[in-house]
Amino acid sequence: MENDSAKTIKDQWKVDPLEGVTLNDVQQTIVDEALGNAESMRTEKQVSMELENKYSGSFGECDFVIEGLDTESLKKLLRNVYINENPKWHSERNSLVHIKIVMSRGLQTKDTDLSKAALYHDIAKFDTVSFNKAGWPTSLGHDKAGAEVAKADGCDEMVIYICAKHMVIKGWQAESEGGVLNPGTKFKIFTEAPGADNNEKAKAFWKLCVFSKMDNMSYDFDYNKLEWNNPSYDKWDEECPLKDEFKKSELVEIKAEKAPVLFTAQEIMKFGAKGPQIGQINKEISGKTKEEAFEIIKKILGNPDLTMESKRWIKTFESFRMSRINENTAEGKEMTLNIFAPVSVVVDIEDGVVTNFSGDEIEREGINSYGEKDFQEAFEPFKKAGVKVSYTPWRSEDGDDYEGSYSIDVPSLNDAIKNKKITIIVDPEDPEEYLEIKNK
Repeated sequence: MENDSAKTIKDQWKVDPLEGVTLNDVQQTIVDEALGNAESMRTEKQVSMELENKYSGSFGECDFVIEGLDTESLKKLLRNVYINENPKWHSERNSLVHIKIVMSRGLQTKDTDLSKAALYHDIAKFDTVSFNKAGWPTSLGHDKAGAEVAKADGCDEMVIYICAKHMVIKGWQAESEGGVLNPGTKFKIFTEAPGADNNEKAKAFWKLCVFSKMDNMSYDFDYNKLEWNNPSYDKWDEECPLKDEFKKSELVEIKAEKAPVLFTAQEIMKFGAKGPQIGQINKEISGKTKEEAFEIIKKILGNPDLTMESKRWIKTFESFRMSRINENTAEGKEMTLNIFAPVSVVVDIEDGVVTNFSGDEIEREGINSYGEKDFQEAFEPFKKAGVKVSYTPWRSEDGDDYEGSYSIDVPSLNDAIKNKKITIIVDPEDPEEYLEIKNK
């Protein structure tokens, strides 16, 4: 009978991976489907045995390494046998087979860090699994969770770094299941590498680059073409085997100038734009002058008589507050809370600071982001202040982009404002967007 399958895993390893685990609805569905106890909710995928057949000769050695895990980590890893992954990225039978393929490639490198990272990189996939909008299993956050398991099991900082970054690195050059990276994210991946200086960081970052190829099931992995005995930042452009893909110029901080906001979402809505018109306007006015943008708005809205109100611009927020110190109180004023997408809310403002939100909940769906970490960072000030926040990142149907939804509990937000645990500073004359959110 076939090894590394949901039906044989207990007999093969003499351990029940699900023992002591309370399954959520998604996990139970995945297990039932894998065991043949329920009909699959997805179109049957075309499984490819090509990579498994190529590397199965190393699976015995992989099993020997896996046997070295403690009982809980072993069960955590073996639970991946139940995951039948998205065929866009994984044509293998299940996630456990994928892990063994990556481990086999790691053994080829004879590098202890890469081999260890292969063991742990997807160890938390089952424990973090959910369904994307197309119904395929996806495990957002499994990279960070896997890094935590590696850390708890005593792995060194190099292995922890590779596990934590193995998803985000996939978007370095082009679209992938890790999304597409901006320059700031690329620099952050490099600067967070372990090492006291750039040459030491380059050694860690290079291993992450190699691992990204080990983990890529569409990449014809050949370590002989990737071997670099002494990676260094100084010699990156001269010696790095992947220098054209992972450019040295991208390992430095690039501070891109932020494009000026020609018209805020609130202003566009005041012009009369609704629904899809707002997105169309934002797209078409990008890179235009304010006057050109306004002509585009008039054309899209079909209103040639539309007029644009003039604004008084203040050099600094502090000078604005001083100039408005006696007249910047407003009750029931509308503003836009712009976390990832503009949400219109009604607030009370005093001295440029929000003192109260109306309603019970602020919520938004269909937000674009770079991934789960964006959500965590954006809502960190709220969470620190004790505000009840829920946010759900997911991948778009084609798997390339992250989207999501969030909700903020208004009563707990008002309590945090009242107790000065959080301060939301706005422009009281024109509060379409918050200027700053900070904690006590």
